[in-house]
Amino acid sequence: MIRTILLVAFAAFSAVPSLAAEGISVRDFSAVGDNITDDTAAFRKALDSCSQSLGGVVSVPTGNYLIKGHLNIPSFVTLEGVFKAPTARSKHRGTTLSVVEGKGKAGGEPFITLNADSVLKGVTIFYPEQDATAPVEYPWCVRGIGDNCTVLDVLMINPWNAVDFGTYPCGRHLIRGLYGQSLRTGIFVDQCLDVGRIEDVHF
Repeated sequence: MIRTILLVAFAAFSAVPSLAAEGISVRDFSAVGDNITDDTAAFRKALDSCSQSLGGVVSVPTGNYLIKGHLNIPSFVTLEGVFKAPTARSKHRGTTLSVVEGKGKAGGEPFITLNADSVLKGVTIFYPEQDATAPVEYPWCVRGIGDNCTVLDVLMINPWNAVDFGTYPCGRHLIRGLYGQSLRTGIFVDQCLDVGRIEDVHF
């Protein structure tokens, strides 16, 4: 009897598409990456779908993705572009997310929220409407909520505040390979109740 139940359970689990193993692309959800079309909804659908399939990787191919809203990366989900080292953004190579939400509202919703065990990797984040001569406030670029939030190989161009791992407890966080030119605050860390790691940061 127990053997039969286990076999049925295994068969049911095996029938679920393994997005976690294979990964999915934001292109599968109609993201365009032309820096004109608002790709917010496509990113949100891809992230939610990945989360519902027990987590995994949401890949973001080369392109310039206009994001007019904010993004929430669920637990056990990685949002991953192709960026691995600093590059000239003007060449339009790699994975670029253009942020326009929250101009003039420093206390607004962060552009990206990381949850426990989630990862942001391999993207360039650019604020195209920021004024270099008279900088304007924006919400935090990335905020972590929970343990094991991770930022890897990310370039941030003109964020007002870059990484917030302090407003909420963010133990065992990892920041590695972070480049950028934040206009006010680079990294804020507080309430780190377990070992956090910050390596290879260049502002």
